[in-house]
Amino acid sequence: MPLRRQRGEKRAAKTQPVVAPEDRLIEKLAQVPLGHPGVTHPLILEDRHKRRCFSQGVARIESLIVDIKARVALTGRPGVGKTTLIERVVARLDTEVGGMVTKEILRCGRRVGFAVIDLASGEQGVLAHIHRPSGPRIGSYRVNLDDLERIGMAAVERSLERGGLTVIDEVAPMEMQSARFISLLERALASDVSLLISTHARLQHPIVHRVRRELSLVRVRLGNRDELVDTVVSRFTERAARPKA
Repeated sequence: MPLRRQRGEKRAAKTQPVVAPEDRLIEKLAQVPLGHPGVTHPLILEDRHKRRCFSQGVARIESLIVDIKARVALTGRPGVGKTTLIERVVARLDTEVGGMVTKEILRCGRRVGFAVIDLASGEQGVLAHIHRPSGPRIGSYRVNLDDLERIGMAAVERSLERGGLTVIDEVAPMEMQSARFISLLERALASDVSLLISTHARLQHPIVHRVRRELSLVRVRLGNRDELVDTVVSRFTERAARPKA
């Protein structure tokens, strides 16, 4: 082989970037999809760009982590204090909160129904009542789908649009009488907002299983409901305190 050709090949070999195994790992980690399925933006790890590529890759990975919102599901038997826990948590959070909660309607110390309340506006309606003449029957109560959808679900929809913490209390047999409520739950799970959802402990439904599986599950009991306030608050404040990439 001519000497000139050998020298040319040696010079060409010197210009080829040498990529170490750890650099290949960084390159793979840096290939993070940016919102379009199947579309990635690989970073070329040439020697003169290694520092830039490393910082960009780490920043992109960290941005994915901080974008994961806090999502908590409470579960427990009726009357254990899930709604009270939610109210105490919301009162301690310095963030925009919307959505719906449900509470007992009492007459002379006796429960006669349930109210549905818009957390943001305070507007109330009747979710179910023993004296309602119509509506799906759950035990002694008839469900008022109109107020559920007009007040409760509308509050959840507005909260999802605004992007704050969205509360859905409660996913229980009465609410599940509405097909639109189930669709709204699916929309909430598919969204990128923070969620605080309570579920009836014994309710068995595919969407309820999704809530318990996809959210951080907290089991509420009479013996732990007070101490859980700090636990649940920390789930949201720790996320909020993380620095943006």
